Amino acid sequence: MLPGDTIGGRFRIEAAAGRGGMATVYRATDLRDGTPAALKQVHVQHGDEGKRFLREAQLLQALLHPGLVGYRAHGMAQDGSWFLAMDWVSGQNLADVLRERALRIEECLAL
Repeated sequence: MLPGDTIGGRFRIEAAAGRGGMATVYRATDLRDGTPAALKQVHVQHGDEGKRFLREAQLLQALLHPGLVGYRAHGMAQDGSWFLAMDWVSGQNLADVLRERALRIEECLAL
């Protein structure tokens, strides 16, 4: 996915935000309302990884909780890869915070 690409007819890719072993996350714009969204694209479309990704999307779709990121959509992109779109959450990545300092007990409990 490249900046400017539109995924699922709804999400315009702005920039890559992070990459892990299973997926890449992009900052995108939801063209329905102009708000920022996080778009997760799975690297593997088959096998256990693909099944796990689809299960994650279905579970997130069914859940509504203030401690969880909001679900927007999931499906297959034009290139055949699966995607999951969620609300964009601004702030620091937990891994970056932990590289800088240890969390206080109150912060651990809040998380």
